[in-house]
Amino acid sequence: MQISLLGRIATIKMNVLPKLLYLFQTIPIYLNRKFFKGLDKITMKFIWAGKKARIKKTYLQDNKSRGGFGLPAWQTYYRGASLVWIKDWIKLENKRVLILEGHDLQIGWHAFLWNPNLKIQRYTLRKSLIKIWLGIRNNHYIKIPTWLSTVEAMFYPNNGR
Repeated sequence: MQISLLGRIATIKMNVLPKLLYLFQTIPIYLNRKFFKGLDKITMKFIWAGKKARIKKTYLQDNKSRGGFGLPAWQTYYRGASLVWIKDWIKLENKRVLILEGHDLQIGWHAFLWNPNLKIQRYTLRKSLIKIWLGIRNNHYIKIPTWLSTVEAMFYPNNGR
């Protein structure tokens, strides 16, 4: 069956993206760049039907309003899904996350996210999300709001210490 380039991209967006996004949102584990390079390689092989690529991957993944094709950038979706978990840590409103962590987080994760001496080896969920956070923080440090600081965590009204 012959499918056009746009049809193959639409197939990926309709069939593969929701399934991977579900996994990214429900299982917050650390995935390295090698995983996403392999996923991109499989995607490009499908889009070009095993032939040599004629358009760069960056142009395919660019937004349609800027002349791209809107192909999903897997690592961007993965980081976005992980940031939802980190947001729940910071806001302390989602009881499901607090119960999953096993204790009451009265202070919040503000200091934990900025502390360079982290001791999180035995917490698999925390370890993976902190690794993701450190990667995002290193890439976008200037763009991160200042309310995510250790000073704000120290003056938190429910400190209890």
